[in-house]
Parts: sequence; structure tokens; C-alpha cells
Amino acid sequence: MAVVAVAAAGCGDAGSAPCEREWTVALVDSDVWTPSNVSSAMGAEGELHLAYLAVEGTEIALRHAMERGDGWEIESVATGSISSEAMLTASLTGDVAIAVAATGAVHVVFFEVDAAGDCFDLRHGAWVGGAWTFETADAATCCNVGAGYGTIRRPVALALDGSGAPHVGFQRCDPDGTVWYATNAGGAWSARQVDDIPAADSVAITVDGAGAAHLAYEIEVGYILIYPFSRWATNASGGWVVGDLDDDGFSGDLATDEDGDAHVIYSVPEGFRHGTWVGDGWALEGLVVDRGGTGPSGASLAFDAAGAAHVGFVLGDSERSDLDWGTLADGEWTVETIAQQSGASMASPTVEAGGEPSGVHVSWVETVARQVWHASAPIELGCGS
Repeated sequence: MAVVAVAAAGCGDAGSAPCEREWTVALVDSDVWTPSNVSSAMGAEGELHLAYLAVEGTEIALRHAMERGDGWEIESVATGSISSEAMLTASLTGDVAIAVAATGAVHVVFFEVDAAGDCFDLRHGAWVGGAWTFETADAATCCNVGAGYGTIRRPVALALDGSGAPHVGFQRCDPDGTVWYATNAGGAWSARQVDDIPAADSVAITVDGAGAAHLAYEIEVGYILIYPFSRWATNASGGWVVGDLDDDGFSGDLATDEDGDAHVIYSVPEGFRHGTWVGDGWALEGLVVDRGGTGPSGASLAFDAAGAAHVGFVLGDSERSDLDWGTLADGEWTVETIAQQSGASMASPTVEAGGEPSGVHVSWVETVARQVWHASAPIELGCGS
């Protein structure tokens, strides 16, 4: 199904100034392994980086795509075997995540699965000096639920601290599927459990200006019926502290602004909520996005150099999907539509702000056609200008 770009008009509340942002929408790559995601990061020299899984004949590949303003450079940096494409079982699976340090070093994290599809390694890759190297960040653990567990989408999230060290939040393949945290900031990889409650489909991480890691994630409670809600965790006080975030689940993101403050964005049935870390918890605000859908999903968050927050999210139902963009500037939110598509097949938006020339970027997976798409616009032509 084709993705159609639409004019960014009618943003914000009635009577507000119209949006003037002009979006350019383009296809990046095909043969994407679904239900994998696409992850994005802005490079040290203003280039945009993407990471995702793709099918290459009988193999599955971790692909790295980079755009410098003159087209996409795409390479396969790791490969594995496909056990059954119909059953979505392969030796590389789950989500992937990418981040770029100020030095230009590119970091990726992903899962590698054994032949039975039941035991997972958390793998870390780094591109430094023109070459990729890979290592195990958390050694293989087994879910003990039988072969084929690799069909389940396993969340992982990556953030870098001020020194460029990676910090990872992920759902570990243990019998309960709990949330873990791993880092090599001390020189060697170490991992520990953050919460002992089983996790669900979403994990996000950021590192604030003081070097503290913050996690947000969805958990599941119940046996016959599953009730998802969301939790947060942080090591800001030295040890890990956890708390409840919301009773409507979590499909969102964390990011740190230019002042070093941590922010959270996540979807709820009526829209999405934004919050700021205040030292001992999250101060939350609500935003209702009313476009006739079932509520946004897959929200992703980034900040520009001026401190404005940018959010990409999908809104729609079984008949139509809208890829929308929200901007928080001067205390007010405006929302615009980037692209529309028939059917509920847009997923996993990921956003960045900055680059050279300075702009806003969103990338996403079109799940039916198994494609990665990208849209960009000048950062200075925001809604309400």
C-alpha cells in the first residue's frame, strides 16, 4: 500500500495559526523483517542513522542505513539464519536500537537467538574507525517456554551518557521476561534486574544530564486476563528505585532535553501524555489528540537545540493510519499529519531533531509492504509560526 504525504494543515486548536512545515516523504528500504522495528539516531556531523532487521534470501540481516543529504547508504552489518519466515523465527529477532556518540562512534544493540529459538544473547555492536565490532552484553538466558519463542517481539532500548558509554534497557529472556539494565560504563559489561514483575512489549531508556539512567516500560499483571500498565525505574539515587507510571500501559519513549532533564511521552486511549522527571517521580500532563481514531501508538520523542519537544506517533483504526507529529514549544502543543495510509499498517515511528541542515525526522515501518520510510522537514517551519 502506498504512503501518501498530506499537507500539514489544521494543526492545534481552532483559531491557532496553520502549520507551515513542508514534509518530504521517501522510501528507504524494503524486505524489512516484521514485526521488528526501526531505530534512529542523529550523528555527530548531522547525518541520520537507522537500524532495522531485513530479509536477505534465506538469511536475516541487521542493516545500518545512513543519510548525509544525498541519499541513503545501506549496509548489512550482521547476519543470521531464518528458521521459518512464516513463523517469524530467526537467529536475529526482537527490536533493535541505535545511538551515536559525539565522537561519531555508532552503537547498536539487538538479540541473537539459539537454534531452538528459546535462548537469547543481548548483543552490542560498535562502528569505530570505519569497522564494526560485536560483543555480548548479556549472556544467553533461556525462557524455558519451548522452541519458537523467538517469534515474540522482544523490546530493547539504548542511550549513551555524556562520555559515550552505552546504557541498555531490555526484556530479558528469563522465565518471567522481566526488565533488565546493562552498561559497560565501568569498562566491562554488567547486567542486573530492575523489576521482578513480567514486562510486556515496550521499554524505553534515557540518561539525564547528571548521568542517571531512567527506564519506562509496560508490565503485565494477571493470568487468564492480562492487564497492562506502566512502571518507571531510575538509579538517580545510586540504587534502583521503581514506581508506577500509569494504569493505561506504555507505548512511548524517554529523552533528555538540552538542560539535562529527563522527559517521558506515552500513549493512552484518548491521546498521549508528557511528563518531566522532578527528582522523585514524574510530573505528568495530559494531551488529548482527537482525530477520530483509537488513540495514538508508538510515540517517539526528541528535543531540538532550542528545547522544543517533538513527538512522532501513529493514530488510526483498522481502515486508516495517520502518521502524526506533535511539537511542544513555549508551553503549547500543536499537532500535524505527515502521511496517511489505508489499513492499520504503520508502526514503530522513531524521531530525531537537528542534523545538517537542521530539521526534524521521522522514520517508520510499513508492516504490510515490509518497508522502511522516512520523512523530514525544516525545523524552523513549525506549526503555529
